[in-house]
Amino acid sequence: MDHTSLTVSALLARAVHAFGERTYLVTPTERLTYAAADRRSAELARWLLGQGAGKGTRVGLFFANGAEWVTWWLAVSRIGA
Repeated sequence: MDHTSLTVSALLARAVHAFGERTYLVTPTERLTYAAADRRSAELARWLLGQGAGKGTRVGLFFANGAEWVTWWLAVSRIGA
């Protein structure tokens, strides 16, 4: 299969299916599973859509490196912004 045509959301969905509650990300203050990253980013994506963001919207992310940045990046990727 040609993985170059898959979106970030599709790749995350595959990873959640394959790895679920296994660790996805570890920071000094937090441990995030694939499933938790999926849930959090879905919630944030719904919020962004409710705020009027969508495909093609420019969204700036100004966070320190960490789980919060990653989940927001996944959310923005989900909506195509």
